[in-house]
Amino acid sequence: MVGAAAATTVMAMLSRRVVRLIPGGLIERTVKIARLPWDHRGVDGHDDPVDAGEELLGQPAASGRRRLGYGLAALLLVGGVTVGLVTRGHGGHHQSQSTRPPNTASADSSADSHAPAPSTAVSGPVVRTVALPDIGPVQLFARVANAVVRLDFAASRVITTAVPTLRSTGPVTFGVTETGAYVRPIDVVPGYFVPDAGPVRELTGALADRAVLPGPDSESVWIEHTAGDKLLGFREVYVPTSAVTSRLLPVPASIGRIWAPPQADGSGYVLISGEHGTFDLRPDGAHRLPPALLHDTMLAAGNNRLLVAICPSPELQRCPVSLVHLPGGRVSRVGSTLAVSGLLTGVIAPDARTALIYQPDGAGQLGERLFDLDTGRFRGPAVPVDSEVQAGAVTYSPDGAWVFMVGAGGTLIMMDARTGTVQRIDAGLPVVYQLAVRS
Repeated sequence: MVGAAAATTVMAMLSRRVVRLIPGGLIERTVKIARLPWDHRGVDGHDDPVDAGEELLGQPAASGRRRLGYGLAALLLVGGVTVGLVTRGHGGHHQSQSTRPPNTASADSSADSHAPAPSTAVSGPVVRTVALPDIGPVQLFARVANAVVRLDFAASRVITTAVPTLRSTGPVTFGVTETGAYVRPIDVVPGYFVPDAGPVRELTGALADRAVLPGPDSESVWIEHTAGDKLLGFREVYVPTSAVTSRLLPVPASIGRIWAPPQADGSGYVLISGEHGTFDLRPDGAHRLPPALLHDTMLAAGNNRLLVAICPSPELQRCPVSLVHLPGGRVSRVGSTLAVSGLLTGVIAPDARTALIYQPDGAGQLGERLFDLDTGRFRGPAVPVDSEVQAGAVTYSPDGAWVFMVGAGGTLIMMDARTGTVQRIDAGLPVVYQLAVRS
């Protein structure tokens, strides 16, 4: 999708986002971040002093060095930051049959020589007993300032692990593996692996200085594979060891000039758009999506599906909504919604019965709403969110029964996906930025 911010892509902070009641071309959805360099050094770097957060927050910033010469030069990889987008636990990631490391082809240790020195060690986990809702064996991870928090609902425990201060205020990919969580800024600054047990460690090797997209299972991510400034494909990296595996998603030569940054498809693979179409890159090849989707607004992604609003005319007050089934691209109509553009991409539930999407109200207040994929209707009330909400601020429980989201002021909200009933989780957390669920 041209310029879209997909669900489970690199997490992008969209500040002062303007919600416009006009048809949503996906290319318009990256306007806020189109000037941001793909690869700059962050606040402590030596190559480019531009801080990503300055530009995302609407402050002036000079143009920085780019790794890829995209036509739009936008940075958002969604998903799925962050973004995401995607982050682990954002509906639709099938699980690997084994938690053992995959066969590796190489261990990329070519971290940039200008990358900042390793950060100082931080203290170990702090465990608290908290009265959490009784929803079974769900483990929810939250990224807060300088810490990763794990909420173990079955044990009524909250485990907080301090993380060194990130040396960038730009987008962050936040994800969960079988043994911990990872925090990977898109800048050439340190990222961290936060194990359930043991000390926090800095990401090294292939993950030392790379933006990442969520992989097909909880242990892997994708990094770009390039020759000079030409994007050739995406290599799989096994997160616990930072080892590059033999799996490659090649970019088809027929794509022509690439129009926008790659993004997560919400199901563990990669969407990429060029002058000759949009493709879903998978191990069995590059699947071309229907051409009409180039001008649609992606509302949510996950579980091998994309939820899109098709808005052919600016006069329409409501636009048809369709499900696109990946990787083949089959389209089915599921209802209608407001004609909007410029929104973050939401998440489709693991059971594909509902989707959590972003919608404005009549006064322009942005909210998160539960959309029933069977009836095409909304369930329950809208949950207000701040205009600075980040990609990766919503995730489902593994069974699709519960939705966790970051509400206004960074509060942690839980919604019953069957009824739309909403409650706040009072776990004594500071402002929450991003969420992920261990499945």
